[in-house]
Amino acid sequence: MNLGETFTGFNEAGQTMTSTMQIVGGAFVLTNHNPGFSSVLKLTTDGRATCSATMKYFRIPGHQYYEALLLDGTYMMATNFTAENMTCSIGE
Repeated sequence: MNLGETFTGFNEAGQTMTSTMQIVGGAFVLTNHNPGFSSVLKLTTDGRATCSATMKYFRIPGHQYYEALLLDGTYMMATNFTAENMTCSIGE
């Protein structure tokens, strides 16, 4: 997958999903669209020494819940979905 291209594949539960990688305002941004929610991972760095990571989740328009098919075949439905305490590191 190259920057700016959209890749269609499968998530952990076997559902079709799409991903796009791009650089936005100097940050690496990975956007994933799953059937029941989408997510945006943003990585920023000062170049070599430090970095930070954030992840935001979004409901699909018209859906009341974040919906995810779990590996055991059951559905998870959530009204709130967040990522906390994310870390990143820079390796050579």
